[in-house]
Amino acid sequence: HTGTKKERSRERSLLVDAIVREENRSWIGWKGSVLVTGKMQGGQLQGRTHTYKPVLLNGTASPGTTPDVEIIESKKTHLVGSIL
Repeated sequence: HTGTKKERSRERSLLVDAIVREENRSWIGWKGSVLVTGKMQGGQLQGRTHTYKPVLLNGTASPGTTPDVEIIESKKTHLVGSIL
């Protein structure tokens, strides 16, 4: 029984990953304002969309501002945007 449970769990995880990746891919090309929430250790900015999706930002902005951004890439756990 254990092997069956593990296999089902693996299959579900792969399915969830595929769904999340596809949803994130649908954001590529989106333009809108993103709330800058802070900076990461490497200096890259972090932000959130209006739907609270995490975004790593390329460009310059201060935390607390809402620059216009274009989403240029998607990852499993976040989006990547470029400040316009």
